[in-house]
Amino acid sequence: QIEKWIGDRSEIGLFAYKLFMPYASASWNWFKGMIKLSPFGLARSIVKMARLEKSVSRQQELFNQGKSQISGELAEYMIRRDFGRGVLGTILWGAGMLLASLGFIRLEDDDYGTPKIKVGNIEVDVSQIFGSSSLLAGAAVVTQIQKNGVSWTSFEKGMNAMFDVWLDQMPIMDI
Repeated sequence: QIEKWIGDRSEIGLFAYKLFMPYASASWNWFKGMIKLSPFGLARSIVKMARLEKSVSRQQELFNQGKSQISGELAEYMIRRDFGRGVLGTILWGAGMLLASLGFIRLEDDDYGTPKIKVGNIEVDVSQIFGSSSLLAGAAVVTQIQKNGVSWTSFEKGMNAMFDVWLDQMPIMDI
């Protein structure tokens, strides 16, 4: 609908929309994927799992009427897949917190938060490994709490650092 609305008003606007929109939506999809691999994603998928039967039957009805391309079986699969992602992301988030509290993950402030996993004298940059966002987000929270002590302010700074880690891994940040 947006594309039709823009196209009705301006050919140049439609050209610009088609040129830039795939890149903007790719970063948004990347961000949504990172959220699914987190405790927030787990909480959202638990709610969806509680409503699974109703959602699947509603989606199947829309599919049968020709109003949707997603069948009930596919809707059920996607809800269960997102639940698994939430569980995995929460485990990784907790592991990141644990590894950071033990000193195995270090986030460098001087290099825009480049995350390194340290084993002995060897440090490995893990920022480019797909799926590492949850691990690094947990580490970011603990790093801020270690720097500022246990307080509400340090927790807020930890949440801010966690979102910085997520946003730094978005492809649009490289443009």
